[in-house]
Amino acid sequence: MARDTPQEAFLVARRRAVLAILFACGFLLAVGWAAAAIWTARNASMEVARSERVMAVADALFATLTAAESAQRGYLLTGEETDAAAYRAAAAGAGERIASLPGQLQAAGVRAEAGAVAALASQRLDELAATARARANGGMEAAKLGMAADRGPRVMAEIAARIGSLRAGEETLRAARLASADAASASAAGALLLAALLGIALALQGVAQSLQIARARLRRIGVEDAGLVGLFLLRPETE
Repeated sequence: MARDTPQEAFLVARRRAVLAILFACGFLLAVGWAAAAIWTARNASMEVARSERVMAVADALFATLTAAESAQRGYLLTGEETDAAAYRAAAAGAGERIASLPGQLQAAGVRAEAGAVAALASQRLDELAATARARANGGMEAAKLGMAADRGPRVMAEIAARIGSLRAGEETLRAARLASADAASASAAGALLLAALLGIALALQGVAQSLQIARARLRRIGVEDAGLVGLFLLRPETE
């Protein structure tokens, strides 16, 4: 059987070592790429959740204001204590949402807009309360006078416009973040696949290098018959 010269064996070993280093570097780069893509996808997903939270909080505030308006109209029509209690409960719920609105959206980066919406909502609650007090103290006629001076429709329209603008901006940002998350997820999947392939290639290079070392070892002790290789590898070495 033809034997490689020492120079040829050295060149083969060096080539395999270079390939192993390249595969290892590629593997590490692919793993780093995958980690960065996963991190990007995670951050984009968190931003998507943030946008959804902003829209949900704004919608809930508007819904509670509408409920308070409806309850107040019921009380103005009937003057009954049960309707008054329903209005007070609805107004209290709206007040709690207004008070918590800036804090809920502070981390979302929309605190200024939230503050403006909260101020308008507080103004609307004050108007509702004033008309309800007029009804309680002066009857229906006093309530009618209060309703005539009520700027409720205009205030509610402004609140709805601000919330609509807030929603539109968050919808745009949400769509962009979803696209970013999808792209990052696809990138992470590709990087992980590449890392797996490079890992396999690196393992094969390690096997080839081990076989070369075993072959050189067999040659040093003069074993050339391929049929004895398995027996030799199983035999314990003796000094």
